[in-house]
Formats: sequence, C-alpha cells, structure tokens
Amino acid sequence: MNLPALARRFTPADAATLCAEAHAELKKTMHSRFHGVSLRSKVWSACIVHRYTVHRLGTFGSEEEAAVAYDKAAIRLHGSKAKLNFHPETGEVLCGQRIRTAAARVAARLRRQHGASPKLQAMVSRRNGST
Repeated sequence: MNLPALARRFTPADAATLCAEAHAELKKTMHSRFHGVSLRSKVWSACIVHRYTVHRLGTFGSEEEAAVAYDKAAIRLHGSKAKLNFHPETGEVLCGQRIRTAAARVAARLRRQHGASPKLQAMVSRRNGST
C-alpha cells in the first residue's frame, strides 16, 4: 500500500523543515506578547515606527516596563489611532488593540501636561531642517 501522508509523518525531516522549526522556536523566545517590545541581549527593548522611521525607546528590566514606554510613545505619536498594550484607564492588557476614545483623552491630557518631549522635538526639528 502507498500511504504518502503516513510515510511523511514517520520519515526523518529534511534540513529545511528542521531549520524552519528551529527558527520558529527561537522567535517564540525573542518576542514579547506586547506590541513594540522584544528581547535583545537579555534585556527588553521597546521601539515604535512613526512615518516610516523606527524610534528606539530604550531598554528595560521587564517586559511590562517596555510595554508602558511603548504606550506612552504611541499615544504621543499616533494619538487616537494608537495601538496600545494596556488600557489607559483600567490598566487591562490589550496587546495591540485600538482604543480610540480612551487613547484620544489620554493623548490630549499628555499634550496639555507635557507637550512634546525634548527628544521628539529635536527629531522633528532635524527632519524639518531647523536646529
């Protein structure tokens, strides 16, 4: 009898399959469940993309600290369209969902309190050609 599906299950895997499985396992350990957070050299790193530019937000001791830093930058850069990791009012884990009304309120409050951060102002002024 010729049973190709059964034969594939019981024969040794080829090199390409083993490589793909190893890459998938490595990817599981290097990525976070939070949006914009990854593990680099045993520390958690946060970054965000805004207008085709990657902004590195720094390294953090825990995954949650990096996620909070991402949320602050996302609200500051994307406003009400930000994908957040935590709900701004309840702290509930969202993992990349959009909360337009809550994010808009938090973004407005942050802009009133702090304005743009000095680092962000410097990036914008460099992009516009002024110093």
